[in-house]
Parts: sequence; structure tokens; C-alpha cells
Amino acid sequence: SFLLLGIPQSINYFMPILERDSQKTFLFQVIIITSIIGLLISGVMYFSAASFAKQFHNNDLFPILKLYAIIPVFVLPVTFFRNFFIVINKHIKSAIYSVFISIIKFIMVSIIAITTKKIEIIIYGLIIFDIFQFIVIMGEYRLPYKDIKLHFDSIIVKNMFMYSIPLWLAGTMGIISREIDKIVISSTFDPSQYAIYANGAMQIPFISAITGGVIAVITPEMVKLYHNKKTEQMISIWHKTILDRKSVG
Repeated sequence: SFLLLGIPQSINYFMPILERDSQKTFLFQVIIITSIIGLLISGVMYFSAASFAKQFHNNDLFPILKLYAIIPVFVLPVTFFRNFFIVINKHIKSAIYSVFISIIKFIMVSIIAITTKKIEIIIYGLIIFDIFQFIVIMGEYRLPYKDIKLHFDSIIVKNMFMYSIPLWLAGTMGIISREIDKIVISSTFDPSQYAIYANGAMQIPFISAITGGVIAVITPEMVKLYHNKKTEQMISIWHKTILDRKSVG
């Protein structure tokens, strides 16, 4: 998500306030941009594989990194499918896809790892899985807008980046603030002490999952209310969300 420049979050903001024809344009342009980012990442991984292998003094990394470089091309354009489903009011489908994808991937990797014990075969399995996932999700992206003609709108792209880049910068600072303590510890203490700290100083996983899920769900609704100048309803939803999250915490 760090490499996507905050684009998935922009979906939750823009798509609820766009007309259906503009929604298709926005979605298509997001797919193109994330595909370009995926290609760039794949290119960097492929052509720097030798350098990474040399840096880590491990020649076995070279073929693995070159093979793994295929994956970002198919993964990045579908990473925001949860945002998409939520915006079009398909919350249950979002949950089903998320759980199904995680379970199938876990089972597939486990079976390959146990039966072959070869990292190359595991990566081949991931590539096949990600290509299949790419095809399925692309079909889901197209389904609600198959009757609408596609067109390009540079203003939408400009507005999207004006919204997403500040979010990306804020997110980057958040990542740095969460990891800075580990950098200090690793440079001050020996590896064994750092390992204890790194494994012990971890966030409770369900907290971020709950807060992230709540924000993802309420953002499209809040955006609609804001543009319709229904401030009181916005405040009511926000207060109810705070109370619900407080009761969970």
C-alpha cells in the first residue's frame, strides 16, 4: 500500500460523489496508474536482482527475485478491490473475497511448501494464483459499468493525486514513526536483544483491522453527506462510530 501513493483511499472519497459514467472513468484510470506502478516495481526488482543477491551475499536470491518480479504487475491493480466493493455497497462480497483469497492462498502455499520444499515452486504457485485473482477481480470491476462507454478525463486524475498524495505522505510519516524505535534499538544493541524487542514491541493486530475496516465503510457515506450538506447526519454517524469503537476497545 505504501507504493500505491494513497490511491486506494482516494476511491473511497471520489467514487461515491461521481456519476456512473465518471465512476467507470475514475476506476479505469486508477487501474492504469496502478498497473504502471506495478510495471515499474517489477522492472526495478528484475534488473536489480543481481545487486540484491550480491548485497546479501546470497546468489540463490538472483533467480528468485527475477521470478518474483512478475507478481507486482498482477497484484497492484487489484489491491483496492475491497475499497471498490464497499463503495458500490457490496460489503458482504468484499468480506467473502477477502477471506476466500486469504484461505486459498494459505492452503496453496502450505501444500506446495510441505510437498516440494522448494521456494521456486511456491513462487510459481503464487504467480498462477495472482493471475487468476487478477482476471476475476477485473471482471468484477467491469461488471457494474459494462453498459457505459469509457472515456479519459485528465481532471479526475489531477484531483485524485491532489487528494491521495497528502494521505500518502501522512501514511509515510506514520510508518517512519512506527519503525524509528526499531532502527534505534538495532543500531544500539546486539541482534539477539533486537530480536526480542522486535517480537515483543508489536501492535495488537485486531485493533488496526477494526479501525481500518470501520473507516473504510463510513468514508463513502460521510463523503456523500458532506457533498449534500447534511452536516448533522455526518456528526451523528461520527459520534455513533466513536461510541461503537469505544465499546469494542
